[in-house]
Amino acid sequence: MSDWNNDQGGSAHPNTFEQENWTNSGQAENTSANNAGFGNDDFDNGDGFVGEQPTGNEKCFGCGETGHRRAECPNPQEMTCRFCKKPGHMIKECPDKPPMICENCGDEGHMRKNCEKPRKINRDHVADVSADDAWNKIKQAAIERDVDDAKEAVEEYIKAVDGDITYRQLQEALIDQGIGLWLIPTERSLIQVFTNMDLQGHIDKKYTISYRFVEQADRPRELEGWPKSRDELLSRLDDAGEVVDRGVPLCLNCKELGHISKFCTQEKTERSDTVKISCFNCGADGHRVRDCPEPRVDKNACKNCGKSGHRAADCEEPPNLANVECRKCNESEFI
Repeated sequence: MSDWNNDQGGSAHPNTFEQENWTNSGQAENTSANNAGFGNDDFDNGDGFVGEQPTGNEKCFGCGETGHRRAECPNPQEMTCRFCKKPGHMIKECPDKPPMICENCGDEGHMRKNCEKPRKINRDHVADVSADDAWNKIKQAAIERDVDDAKEAVEEYIKAVDGDITYRQLQEALIDQGIGLWLIPTERSLIQVFTNMDLQGHIDKKYTISYRFVEQADRPRELEGWPKSRDELLSRLDDAGEVVDRGVPLCLNCKELGHISKFCTQEKTERSDTVKISCFNCGADGHRVRDCPEPRVDKNACKNCGKSGHRAADCEEPPNLANVECRKCNESEFI
């Protein structure tokens, strides 16, 4: 019920996918975000990790010998297709591979990131009920002011009429029958990987739908973006939808949609949001305690003699004033 905003998209997938999956039975699935990179001759076409320099002890992933990388192998292995398992070609050149299917519109010949058609909405997760039963459920949800039941009932009604209704037509029908359920369109700021989609699968709608049981804003902070009149509300519904996942990856390097940072053609930028690693032993950045070159510091050691195994109160050594600090100024020179 509460998953209405996400379930409507049907075929929406996480945005970490770079390559399109094949939807026909028996087709090869590219299930990794970096599949295009891993699928062909290991990491970076066998070059190892990007940016590393070859060493004398480096082992070739092709022949297993040391001293060179796979890209420089004098005895390269013949490539094998990941779809038909036959040698001599890659999957993109496979003659037995079925045509690609777009996960957005369901047509052949292109991938999702290049699709300009409306999304084919999958409503298999919605219960099969008659339009009258779904409408009665909407009425009951409005009486009980249950948002989750209202969203579920609207979904069931849309499926019952085969999606042949718009948000505006739905709202006008609710008004005509005096049902106190309002589809309020407001303009919201969405991150790039999300968009507003209407009931016919058209994306990039301007306004976001929210379900309310009052026509007027009942929260002061919502007054500014709320429709000023019923006519404006109905007009906005022509360009409104619910939030769904675009299903297209976002590059963390250039912040553009359609590819991941590994395949970005722009100059690599240093990310400011990366987590810095700090050593708890020496306090320096860039390494962990396990890799610290400094001697391990025992923070529970005796503060008088510096040895482990006892506290300063139990120390048998004479008091060492050099290790005594003033609790007020944290200095020890004058003690």
